[in-house]
Amino acid sequence: MRAFRLISFLLFAIFAAILGVQSLQLTGVTRLYPTVLIVAVILGTLGAALRELLSAEPAVLLHPEIARLLRLPGRSLARLLAFMALWLAYPSLLVGAGFIVATTVTLSASLLLLRLRRIGLVIAGSAVFAVCLAVLFATLFYIPTPSGFLDDAMTRLIYVLSRT
Repeated sequence: MRAFRLISFLLFAIFAAILGVQSLQLTGVTRLYPTVLIVAVILGTLGAALRELLSAEPAVLLHPEIARLLRLPGRSLARLLAFMALWLAYPSLLVGAGFIVATTVTLSASLLLLRLRRIGLVIAGSAVFAVCLAVLFATLFYIPTPSGFLDDAMTRLIYVLSRT
């Protein structure tokens, strides 16, 4: 189990470092937040790994809630794993589909995996949330988001509205 935890720490640090290298492509002030966050993740992960290496007892004990999740029946565990896989795939979907579409699809699928039954309301709510978040990022925070066809249309609309 200790080897598994050390390998997990190492992989986590490697993936964070990959994200860190990719964040260097960002320009200006948009680079600050991801860089600070990624450095904190890497330092925390390496610190936890070092603590694990130096301790005689395992440093990471399974919290009772996590242990309960790992003992879920097959279908519930499958839903949990699908939920996790969905959010791990989200960054790739962002690149291909753009922020609005990727966020709407991922959030809708997540809510449906959590067994919310009203499909139309889930999709509409997710779409409104994604559009509001995209407008907030574009107009208030000036944070660029990955662009798809809906994102480009929204940017043109904001530009037209701001000129009038």
